[in-house]
Amino acid sequence: MKRLLLLLVSLGMSLALAQSDSDTFVWQSLAGGPVSMDPMRAYDTASGAVIEQIYETLYSYDGETIDEFVPVLATDYEVSEDGATYTFTLREGVPFHSGNIMSCKDVEYSYEYGLVTASPEGATVYLMGNQLTGQNEVTGDPESPEAYQEAASFETISNSVECPDGPDGLTVQFNLQAPDPAFLAIQAYTAFSVLDSQFAIENGMWDGTEETWLEWVGRDLTQEFLHTNASGTGAYQLVEWTDQQTILSAFEDYWDGAPAIQNAVFQYIEEQSSRILAIQQGDADRISMNDRASLVQLQGSEGVSILENPEWSSTCVSPIFFNFNINTDNNEDVGSGQLDGSGIPADFFSDVNVRRGFAHLFDQQGFIDQLFEGQGSVLTMGLPPAFLGYNPDVEVRTLDLEQ
Repeated sequence: MKRLLLLLVSLGMSLALAQSDSDTFVWQSLAGGPVSMDPMRAYDTASGAVIEQIYETLYSYDGETIDEFVPVLATDYEVSEDGATYTFTLREGVPFHSGNIMSCKDVEYSYEYGLVTASPEGATVYLMGNQLTGQNEVTGDPESPEAYQEAASFETISNSVECPDGPDGLTVQFNLQAPDPAFLAIQAYTAFSVLDSQFAIENGMWDGTEETWLEWVGRDLTQEFLHTNASGTGAYQLVEWTDQQTILSAFEDYWDGAPAIQNAVFQYIEEQSSRILAIQQGDADRISMNDRASLVQLQGSEGVSILENPEWSSTCVSPIFFNFNINTDNNEDVGSGQLDGSGIPADFFSDVNVRRGFAHLFDQQGFIDQLFEGQGSVLTMGLPPAFLGYNPDVEVRTLDLEQ
């Protein structure tokens, strides 16, 4: 087994990646396992890493770009002159893992199911509720389905996604409340994966009708069939999911050709020494590393190569927000609760100069040099540099004791 260590250096993320001669790829991660296999319930990285192997969206990102898209389950789309109607042509003859063939009814069901269940832990309503129903703060309250009905009626939900050529046709139409240039980018997210509607309904999920929709408002989707069972159109199908690992196998009838790697195994190993030993012994093809300093344990290991590139960066930034109204009740951290040399008041951070002062107390370059061994870059704002909207020319406040 040839093993390869891949290090994402710009923001300190470390991954070990191996290229195996076998037909099984094993990735050991320090993170916990998935929260759910239901795309409309999952909104976490661990779930998404698995779901995007099982399910697919109409369009997806083109490689590493974040503003260019390629067709997946759709082959083309058109936008009306007013920008409020998107019409997609679906790929013909795409099989689900169950053997059912995808058509418009599956796309329609998937989006409506997400809007109906409105999982507060999911992303469907959060990311697309306003575009499709005009409601961006609709929550699925199981105690008050009537409130949901008032906010977003079933008619509104049903009209947002339609099949102009019939349920078995290959045309799906989205009727937006207003033009939204982010629509294509948003629907490329795993929460908008296309579900196998027949598979779902036959196994007790929402039946897609107005008569039963309120019964599914606010439903705990972790207690339902799609939480642990899946039938997507993706290159891999679910075999097993436990707290320790998730196992996928290649879908031989995949519309874009069966994948070369037959099995994909996601293992969740908290102890880093165990992950390091696994890649050294050839029991893992890729591992996650806690920090850059740990790389010394892998340097020189037989069959392990370390690749580094200053251009690589994470897509995660963790900003610190100052609370403008601190709760001073029984809070020893505020001292006297007054600006008297022995404490701070509740509104201490509402003063912009206080916040600027804290910014000038942090040595950003020193942090990068010490923690990341210089392999990083100072950020100008709370966005990853690869994201749209990031401005590298914004003034950076860093360590300046006089300021």
